[in-house]
Parts: sequence; structure tokens; C-alpha cells
Amino acid sequence: MKNEIWQWIYDIKDFIPEQVKINKKIWLKKGELFFETKDGKLKAFLLSDGKNKVDKDKIIESYLKFYCLITNNAPVLKRGEGIKLKSKNEFGIKGKIENITISSYLSNEIIKEIEMNLPKLVNFIVKLHDKYVSVVTDNKFIGIALDYFYEAQKKLVAMKDFLVP
Repeated sequence: MKNEIWQWIYDIKDFIPEQVKINKKIWLKKGELFFETKDGKLKAFLLSDGKNKVDKDKIIESYLKFYCLITNNAPVLKRGEGIKLKSKNEFGIKGKIENITISSYLSNEIIKEIEMNLPKLVNFIVKLHDKYVSVVTDNKFIGIALDYFYEAQKKLVAMKDFLVP
């Protein structure tokens, strides 16, 4: 079996407000993993060989857990789709980028501010993740605590429509 190159594309919900768009790729791992707005949604693009297809979502979810710790916001990773590529040059190119329609509940100033500072926040999360992911992996109790916190935040976000102010 020859070396295969796969691109995995995931939707990420509740990472940024719907009105905010990412105008360029934000790399989490240069050449392997980035975020970008495509088809009106935030997407994660992951490059891999054909092996371990099931574990690919765990790579992205690890970054989302650290993001949740910093922002108290629990983005949800939707199951992705895999596309076999002919070469690494095709990574992130398949699919057409569409603009997101901006709705009115966030001001244009706030949207611009988020768009301008989002790459800085993601880069901070990446540095924090890369520095401490081995600590989380080596200490199961920290990993369990992080998993529980992340899952609790996701459930809280899912229940926000039912909570009375």
C-alpha cells in the first residue's frame, strides 16, 4: 500500500460568533492543521496519512479543550469528512470560500475587533496546548478533569435556550 494523503474537514460550532469570519487560515500546526471559514462555517482542516482515521477528531478536540479553559466557551466539533488528496499541495484548496452574511446583533466594530484579535487568541491557545498537552496526557487525573469541564461546558451551551435569565 503506497502512502496516502488525506484531508479531514470538520465543522466547529460555537467557537466564534456566527457573524465573525476568518479571512485567512489560522494555523494550529503549520502544514498539518488550520482553521478557516468555508461555506459560511468555521472549519478545521487536518492533513494526515490514511492511518488512524478515527483518532483525528481527538487531535482537534484537544485544542478545543484548552480553548474552553481560557474562554469558558465550549466549541463543538462536528464529525468530519475525509477526502483523499493527490498531493499535499491540494491541502485546504478543495471547496469554495463563501462570505458569511453579517446579522445585526453584533456591531460592525465588535466584529472587526474579534476578527482582528482572533488569530492572537488562537496562537495563545496553541502555545498553551503545545506546552501542557504532555502534562495532561501523563497525568490522567488532569485529563479526566479537563474532559469533565469541557463536556459540562458543552452541555451548558446546549441548555442555554432553556435557562431562565
